[in-house]
Amino acid sequence: MVNGIPAGEAGGNFDWGPTDGVLEETTDYLTAKWAGDQLQKEFEKPFFLACGIFRPHLEWFVPQQFYDKFKVEDMILPQVKEDDLNDVPKAAGSFSTDYNASMKYSKQKEAVQAYLACINYADSCVGVVLDALAKSKYADNTIVILWGDHGWHLGEKLRYKKFTLWEESARMPLLIKVPGLTKPGSRCERTVNLLDLYPTITELAGMPQNKSNEGRSIVPLLKNVNKKWNHPSLTTMGQNRHTVRDEHYRYIRYQDGSEELYDHRVDSMEWNNLAGNPNYNKIKTKLGKYMPSTNVPAITSRKGGGEE
Repeated sequence: MVNGIPAGEAGGNFDWGPTDGVLEETTDYLTAKWAGDQLQKEFEKPFFLACGIFRPHLEWFVPQQFYDKFKVEDMILPQVKEDDLNDVPKAAGSFSTDYNASMKYSKQKEAVQAYLACINYADSCVGVVLDALAKSKYADNTIVILWGDHGWHLGEKLRYKKFTLWEESARMPLLIKVPGLTKPGSRCERTVNLLDLYPTITELAGMPQNKSNEGRSIVPLLKNVNKKWNHPSLTTMGQNRHTVRDEHYRYIRYQDGSEELYDHRVDSMEWNNLAGNPNYNKIKTKLGKYMPSTNVPAITSRKGGGEE
């Protein structure tokens, strides 16, 4: 592979490196440019515009200029506890082949560099859209929402990529700007879910609520980031595999009934599984109430294939 890891020793798409291309010729830039061009048009009615940026999805190939901003020797590695998985159930999985390969060939810092290069590249593409909005007639009456579809492991829990119910994979970025409502630079620590986006947008736009939505509008949090909000967030990865996160704890339950529990007030890296400690039974019972009572079969995307 381009990154120096021999083929077959890591996932096929776990590869990276700078390219000779320029920003303006890349697909994400062209997507962002298209979205920006739409904002210069005349619309007679309110509109919804979506723009998807592919990076930092693997593989991490972006122009050299973005790699140049991050020197390998300056990269700070995530904290890793080598016996981290000793207290987690077998259903959680083991260390990944990508982690093994990055350790074997000393590619940890290069992986962080590549990830940061792609994040910076994505930022540049988002900037194209925001610059176009700022120059448009819609700058002062347009709601802007920026979100990711999942988090990412860069060595934490002895893994790379996603596909887990741990914090690094389940948590994702969410930024919202509503002209005349949100305050610049404000930050909300409440737990919300991507299911909440649709009812939030419909309320902000003055549209009827859809009673079939399982999410809830987070407009109250946009108005007051410190508002009390007793609504933990649920994440599912596969049939009967769920995690519930409130402001203090992450509780995980797997398909075989095995569990994990972490207190994020003192254990942000999720190193100490408290699920077996009877002192936390009440916490598990409380968060367990938010686990789904109905579990549908896992969705498969390949003929005869497995879970995505």
